[in-house]
Amino acid sequence: MTLMREKTRLEYVGTITDVSSKEAQAIKKIMIECDDDFVPPLSVRQDTTAEMEKQELHEDNRDIQPYFEIVLGQKNLAAYYEDEIVGFMSFRHNEKRNHLKLIAAHDDIVNYVSTICVLKDYRGCGITSGFYNIMGNAGGLPNDVTGTCVATRTWNSNNSHIGLLKKRKYTLTETLEKDRNFNGNVYDTVYYCKKISN
Repeated sequence: MTLMREKTRLEYVGTITDVSSKEAQAIKKIMIECDDDFVPPLSVRQDTTAEMEKQELHEDNRDIQPYFEIVLGQKNLAAYYEDEIVGFMSFRHNEKRNHLKLIAAHDDIVNYVSTICVLKDYRGCGITSGFYNIMGNAGGLPNDVTGTCVATRTWNSNNSHIGLLKKRKYTLTETLEKDRNFNGNVYDTVYYCKKISN
């Protein structure tokens, strides 16, 4: 595990315009492997930011392509093990959605993390923590995508992600009760936010 961690590097790759590129196809492969780790799965979602209760979520209507294309159009960080992408974090720069306006000051530049996926064989190597290091520290991102705070959302039983956010001093800023209903299971959506440290 230590050797794997040492051989893993994290890079800002920005927007990916060519869906047939090696980078894009690696991200798609990762999304397919991680699809069912999300509630609801990525393949039934219509958007990376739309409120869950407003989406039509159907188990029998799975298609990863729409979500995949949206992710490529956002800003992205990639984790490389040797020359292979093994994880990514996708975010929207200067996001101004209604829920984010409530959790950040009006003049904040919010980088909203929508999606984090890491191949199962590479979990536990500090990749997600490394992504949050880049996002949450001044100078971690290129100047044109630097923000003044980082925000994200997840579901209330995603204990590993919530634990990581709490450890990194992210603040729970809003809870949307019973916001996610999929296959008869109901979950709250929780929003977390943190100011960028200088």
